[in-house]
Amino acid sequence: NAVIDIVSYFKKNEFRSATHYECYAGNIMSGVFVIGIALSLAGLLVPIPFMALDLLTGAIQAYIFSVLAMVFIGAAVAR
Repeated sequence: NAVIDIVSYFKKNEFRSATHYECYAGNIMSGVFVIGIALSLAGLLVPIPFMALDLLTGAIQAYIFSVLAMVFIGAAVAR
């Protein structure tokens, strides 16, 4: 049932234009871009707090994803 819901969710996102594509990976790549900009503008020690913040953000995203996966799998098994 969950697989059908996922497939039906993605089937709703139809491509209406051949030149416009939406990529939702921006929140993952934004940390890399901020670190690169800080490294190029300020030097070697300035990006370290940004790297720590990027690691913290990744850990929070991984935790939320794993909790959601456990909830969805638990709901599918309970039926």
